[in-house]
Amino acid sequence: MQTITLADIPAQLWRNGAGLTRPIASGVAGRTAAGQLAAREIPNIDAFDWRISLADIKGDGPFSVFPGIDRCAVLLGHSGITLSGPSGSSYLTPLRPLSFSGEAELEARCDPSPTSTTPQILNLMVRRKTMRSEVGVIHASYRCPKAATLFVLVAAGQWEFDAPDRSATTLLSVGEAGIVHELAAGALMRPSPSHKNAKAVVVILQRPD
Repeated sequence: MQTITLADIPAQLWRNGAGLTRPIASGVAGRTAAGQLAAREIPNIDAFDWRISLADIKGDGPFSVFPGIDRCAVLLGHSGITLSGPSGSSYLTPLRPLSFSGEAELEARCDPSPTSTTPQILNLMVRRKTMRSEVGVIHASYRCPKAATLFVLVAAGQWEFDAPDRSATTLLSVGEAGIVHELAAGALMRPSPSHKNAKAVVVILQRPD
């Protein structure tokens, strides 16, 4: 598993210029594991089949539109965000994944935050014709399925990733994420023994059958 230190990723402007994001990783369906590298810049909309990024939410504003893309957002913070569009509204609460279409024209309205910390959103985008995804939040040991890509972001505590053959263990803490490509079945994510309230966001990417 490759470890990613989130603070080391430079922030860049959103596609619509209304906010900042940190591109974590992106990839193309069918590319070898060696070609699926951590991103260092936001790829063009036509240049990826999946993309993971971390956005700073500093106030109300519009979300970018991405035709042909399925999206999932996970709020990291202590307050909620209302996403409103022509077909209605949804409420984004901390550590509860919310999926929506990239074609949706959404406006974000932030609740007052009880802390001075800027809330962030973990953004997953997948091209719906070429990739499938699952996003969840885990609180206990998790047996990872076989996957084209597994991505883990630590939300609280400390986690350990055991490779499928138990040949290596990767330790992840708050402020870090981990990613591995062409993962065989049998890998295990587990909280470190002294971290009983550990939480992590897990993203599973699969190619369509």
